[in-house]
Amino acid sequence: MKLRFLFLLLVLSSTLFAQKYYKVAPVKGEILPTWAIQMYSDHPNIWQVDDGYRVWRQTHPEEKTTYTQYYKKWRRDLDPFINQQGFEYRPTDAEKQEFYSRLENIKKINPLPSSTRSQSWSVVGPVETFSTNSGPNPLAKSSQVNAYCFDQSLSNPNVIYCGTEGGEIYKSVDHAQSWFCISRSLDMNAPGAIEVHPTNPDILIIGENNRLQRTTDGGATWQLLFQADNLYANDIKFNPAHPDTILAATEAGLYRSIDGGDHWQNILMNPCYDIEWKTDDPSTAFLVRNDPVLGICEFFK
Repeated sequence: MKLRFLFLLLVLSSTLFAQKYYKVAPVKGEILPTWAIQMYSDHPNIWQVDDGYRVWRQTHPEEKTTYTQYYKKWRRDLDPFINQQGFEYRPTDAEKQEFYSRLENIKKINPLPSSTRSQSWSVVGPVETFSTNSGPNPLAKSSQVNAYCFDQSLSNPNVIYCGTEGGEIYKSVDHAQSWFCISRSLDMNAPGAIEVHPTNPDILIIGENNRLQRTTDGGATWQLLFQADNLYANDIKFNPAHPDTILAATEAGLYRSIDGGDHWQNILMNPCYDIEWKTDDPSTAFLVRNDPVLGICEFFK
């Protein structure tokens, strides 16, 4: 029931802004590829049409026809209305009415507190950048701060770490009210991933350039864990139930450590981007991984 309500939420939210599209017939005499014939059929499986289109595009990268242009409009219109089997499904008037009634009931039962309605934001930092990391006292400069990654300690929510474009790691111990740099002595590039140990706020692993590095004392000292060509970590995750097991999604593939980060093994090739452990089953992980042959990202479990 919850899945159905979520599906209707996505569908009906989209219909408020949806534009009506009109079926454009192919030019007379055009020879249609199989995917286009499926698209023009009465009840096509949208996922199958998508697969056929992608395969066809590999051998027709520049071809522009009536049916390729129509495919783009067709997909934009159908995107909010695809069910779990890949077919078009548009809610009935009764389902729409039920959906809006449930929304009104939710608003009455759980009204938003006034604090969440505020449109005001305040800067919590970090606000200091540096022109170089060489030497014991790098020069400060006035510039923008591009924060590339951050993580909050689960065991001590007051502790937050942030990695910035300038190649520094900042730390807050007062819930982001103030920040200080903990990487002045560390030769590093801009970090792309950062992860705090689930039960120890002083243990932190970062991924930067071709390396994974770790601190076990809150940033006072650092240790090189692993390096490889073109590594570039995108995400790092400790297993919440077994913190010695760590996954690192990198441009060079998926890496795993089973000893807290001391040793790493490549278990999947191709660029990997996002990792999450299943909240009710720490033996299961989810992964977004690139398929360079199909030119798409795939969801792995």
